[in-house]
Amino acid sequence: MSAYPKNLEVRGGYFSSGIWTRRAAGLLRGKMLSYGDLSLPEELASRFAEWVKRHDLHGRKEGFDVFTFDAMGRGLANDLQRLVGPSCHVHYAGVFPSPSLLGRIVARFRP
Repeated sequence: MSAYPKNLEVRGGYFSSGIWTRRAAGLLRGKMLSYGDLSLPEELASRFAEWVKRHDLHGRKEGFDVFTFDAMGRGLANDLQRLVGPSCHVHYAGVFPSPSLLGRIVARFRP
């Protein structure tokens, strides 16, 4: 049996670790986990901390590069998945919807 929760979510959240337990959709989707809760290696914990810091400092500023931020987040989610193994599912919740979905939304509302 795995020592990790069955479902984890990686998402940028102000003043968070960036790692959450994942439950049903809604207001209380899960709880934030610390890097110690998951026994993250120092290097991975440091990368998560830098990623969240980028979000905290620049996330609401004009010109924030959401696509780069999401790419970094997806990479962290993949690395976390390798750490926790196949008995745990790691989901990345991006800031923007997937480009294909975004394209369909924009195309639908263009005059």
